[in-house]
Amino acid sequence: MMQKKMGKSLMSLLLAAVMTIGALPGTAFAAEVDQQPQEVICAEENCTHEHDVPVSTEALEVEDTVTPESDIGTEPSGPSVETETPPVPTEEPVVPDTPEEPNAPDLSEDGAQSETPPDSTAENQQDATSPIIWELEGDGTLFISGSGYVPCFTSADQQPWKDVRTQITGVTFDTGASLAIENIAYWFSGCTNLAYAELPDYVLAIGYHAFYNCQALHNLYLCHTTKVPTMESGAFITNHPLNWEPDYDPRLQISLASAIGENLMASACSYDWGADNCPVHIQIGCEARLLSSATTFATRAAGYCTNCGKTCSYTVDYEPWTSTEHCIRHWCSNCGLDQCGGANGGRHTMRNGRCTLCGYSDGSGGGGGGGGGGCSHSRTYKDWTGACTWEKYCSDCGKYLGSGTTHGSYSYGPWEYYNSSKHRSYYSCNDCGEGSYEYRYHSTQRKYSQYNSTQHSYRDYCSTCSSYVGSASYETHNFQYGNWESYSSTQHRRSKTCADCGYSTYEYASHNMTYGRWQDYDATEHRRLCSCTCGYRGFEYVRHGFSFSPWTSISDTQHQRTKTCSCGHSSVETSEHRDLDRNGFCDDCNYSMSRFSVTVPANLSLVMSEGGQVYAAKTASIVNNSTDTVAVTGMKYQAENGWQIVPYATDMANEKVDSKEIGFRINSAESTEFGNLSILNTSGADWRISKGATMPLNYDAVVSASTQPVNEQVLTVIFILDWAA
Repeated sequence: MMQKKMGKSLMSLLLAAVMTIGALPGTAFAAEVDQQPQEVICAEENCTHEHDVPVSTEALEVEDTVTPESDIGTEPSGPSVETETPPVPTEEPVVPDTPEEPNAPDLSEDGAQSETPPDSTAENQQDATSPIIWELEGDGTLFISGSGYVPCFTSADQQPWKDVRTQITGVTFDTGASLAIENIAYWFSGCTNLAYAELPDYVLAIGYHAFYNCQALHNLYLCHTTKVPTMESGAFITNHPLNWEPDYDPRLQISLASAIGENLMASACSYDWGADNCPVHIQIGCEARLLSSATTFATRAAGYCTNCGKTCSYTVDYEPWTSTEHCIRHWCSNCGLDQCGGANGGRHTMRNGRCTLCGYSDGSGGGGGGGGGGCSHSRTYKDWTGACTWEKYCSDCGKYLGSGTTHGSYSYGPWEYYNSSKHRSYYSCNDCGEGSYEYRYHSTQRKYSQYNSTQHSYRDYCSTCSSYVGSASYETHNFQYGNWESYSSTQHRRSKTCADCGYSTYEYASHNMTYGRWQDYDATEHRRLCSCTCGYRGFEYVRHGFSFSPWTSISDTQHQRTKTCSCGHSSVETSEHRDLDRNGFCDDCNYSMSRFSVTVPANLSLVMSEGGQVYAAKTASIVNNSTDTVAVTGMKYQAENGWQIVPYATDMANEKVDSKEIGFRINSAESTEFGNLSILNTSGADWRISKGATMPLNYDAVVSASTQPVNEQVLTVIFILDWAA
């Protein structure tokens, strides 16, 4: 908030300076006004003609702004002849009553630009996350701050303050804001009550329609101290009437920061203010200046007369005022009112003691001061001031008696756009370069160009000046269609071309198919021929729709059936027997599947070395040949031939020799008791044998020492098997 208040305080001081300086007498209007080329602002999206570039004009000091008197606003009819009395114009200058912006977009009733062509929609693109923060205060001042990059507007509808634009009377920016504003195009377009604006250093360009139709704008302060802002053509377009009043200059007052004032002045002088119909008065700091007359009044050979209530042509005259200045009068050619109200003054331009404009004499040239001594001026002479201009003086008293122009041959330039009804050609004297414009009406023909996929635009085009005339209109394409052609497996297309603008594209549609009979293609699919009137031919593929015969057993493990499709495809399908309900029969073909067949080893041999080490066979196993999983549900060890069973963990080194003791282990089942019989625990998954699988038998024994070799059966192992649970 501190930055905001500081910004407002600075603005109030600047405005006070602007208003004080604006009350000083302005410099002289130019008596002869050359119409500078206006930049043609073309709204055509495919513009082909060249636009004129505004000519830079240096700013002149107040005491140097003097132009010889001559005709104003007449159209040339060829080379001039020498005259002593300036001719009277035979017709008013070719200037529209309301100055027209060349090729500018149409205006709506409230003066705002109409940016949206028919059949399109202009959306407000103001984002909720916009870096701009703004506030309209009670006195009508719009205060702008924020942080971040601000994209360039493309229409006045993007103004965040568009709904209150007519309430805005002043604009200030937060000087401490961190905004990056590339261009203020359209920012204040349509702010019809905006009277003053202050632009900070971070505004880099004053773009198209920045102050469009701001008729009340009187004070503009450019606070730039480090960068010179770009001023783009069409930024100040308005109908800015010159309602002159005593001690009041109605022109736009522009104040420049003194730090880079000279550079800003050069930029402002190069701007075509006449094309925007916006006369200006410029000052650097506290030093008031006027733009040179050729720039300030490029199209002001006529001015708004408050008495007539319309724009009229005027005649410039000079009257002695003081010993250093004279008054510059702009007499209305219709009613005679001084359009400047006698408020404009300019310094004398002295030659031989007399002012060449108002005739004031300081006495140094003879005839006394203040206007001469009554000479009849019977003898005169001409003093050539340029290649084709001269001034006439009395040979006796030296009084200035008028001026004239005598031109030689002319050169004519190309025709260029002027307004919606005429084009113009600039012609100039080959001797002095002075010239003017010749105007003629457009000779137009209609030209079309594509606008979007459904419409084209059309405008009148003048081939003489190579320019579009008036605003664009829009209408639906007039399509002509080609033949359908195949495009893809699902679509065909045909060309369509607008007979008016030449826009061409394709129209797509789905095939309108006719189908052949289904035919066998492979083991999984059949196909049929598809064809369309556009010439497309292809195949459609679909999986077979089979009907099946009953399953028939072909082996102990498999059965088969025949499958047939309506397209003619036939094959045999083979599958394994299955008994999911465990009733002993195949679920599909009813084949009997219940068969219990298990192979167990007939002999488990043991060999003991002299040192007492026992060796067992490594290949013993149980093989399941049944039709399902079986399990060893029990196992017994039974001693034979006088042998005794002892725990497998027994240390035989402590047992008696020839005691005939044996401890036995198969897989995880080992003897744990003493006696002739040991019943072992075989519960758990380790004793399950899947269908067709083999269970390896890893067995071992501990045997008591013997004095004689043993070659007899010492133990019987009994396996109990059943279907696995």
